[in-house]
Amino acid sequence: MDDPAESQVVGKVVMASAPAAVAGERPASTLWWDGIVIAKNISDEEADAAFRVAMAGLSKEMVQANNDIAVWLIDGYVPGPIAMGAAETAAGGAVPYPASAQMGLMHTALGNGVGDYLTGAKDAATTLADVEAAYLTSAKEAGMVK
Repeated sequence: MDDPAESQVVGKVVMASAPAAVAGERPASTLWWDGIVIAKNISDEEADAAFRVAMAGLSKEMVQANNDIAVWLIDGYVPGPIAMGAAETAAGGAVPYPASAQMGLMHTALGNGVGDYLTGAKDAATTLADVEAAYLTSAKEAGMVK
């Protein structure tokens, strides 16, 4: 959007917080962020070491050195123009997306399936049926659905 070689709207678009459904309330949005994952099938000592390495990397110095490559929720982060809307949404009180194993499976099924709809390769009904089938397969494999 801000690359003149790629965009015709350079300098014409700014980011803002998600609006509130009710004036003065929190933004009508949820927060998403990356996290860390530690393997379940490792020893407690290995898990502790992995956690300590991850935490050592999440420092004020790290975010200052990499400020503009992500939207950070770490002390020292200074949002630039592209990240301002996300930062304002977080500062406005948006709450985390409800995380659960079921929601993770649905997110994956939707993420994998919606592309064909967006490109016109599939219609809405086919896309929804395929997403449902993918979700049910994953949920059955995870023991969530019989």
